[in-house]
Amino acid sequence: QDIHNRAKTRLREYTLKQQQSGRATEPKELARLQQQTREELAKVLTSDQMEEYLLRYSPLSGGLRNDLRGYDVSADEFRNIFRARDSFDSQLQLLAGLNDPASQKRREELERQRELAVQKAFPAEKYELYKLNQDPLFQQAQTAARQSGAPPETVIGLYEINQAIQQEVQRVRNDKSLAPEDLEKALIEIDAAQRKSVRQILG
Repeated sequence: QDIHNRAKTRLREYTLKQQQSGRATEPKELARLQQQTREELAKVLTSDQMEEYLLRYSPLSGGLRNDLRGYDVSADEFRNIFRARDSFDSQLQLLAGLNDPASQKRREELERQRELAVQKAFPAEKYELYKLNQDPLFQQAQTAARQSGAPPETVIGLYEINQAIQQEVQRVRNDKSLAPEDLEKALIEIDAAQRKSVRQILG
């Protein structure tokens, strides 16, 4: 508990210092602080106890809970996903902010390996849903269905509408032949079409 509290204090003091100087927090420094906490914990916890701590309090675990919100994942599946990502995320954090070619190549390779490891942690059909859950357009569809009380099967239809609308908006914005007033009119029409389609699906 003392180690946990010291870690929270270090993070709070660093964040405040950056805010007071008008600077954003640096990923590499955040990674260093996290690594310091893990090294201190490793002196007093077994490997199993360390994993239990990280599953409850680490930024990765919190991020996974958010990513998997509304997703039917078992406790064992969550552990497997966490294990698949943990070592890769730690290495990627240490490369944050490094833009030289060697670091960029290493980062891309680690990201590829991490994705493969996560994929293996899922049953095949659940991995596809997991990937969809990472898409902001799919998250928007889930939120719309949940807020309207619509059944879960409406999510895919809403997602497809969101995809089509995004593509159409991008096409219109890239049309250099449109005058500003025509662009505005086209975007209004697209918005109206989206609302109509969503109403039809949600009833």
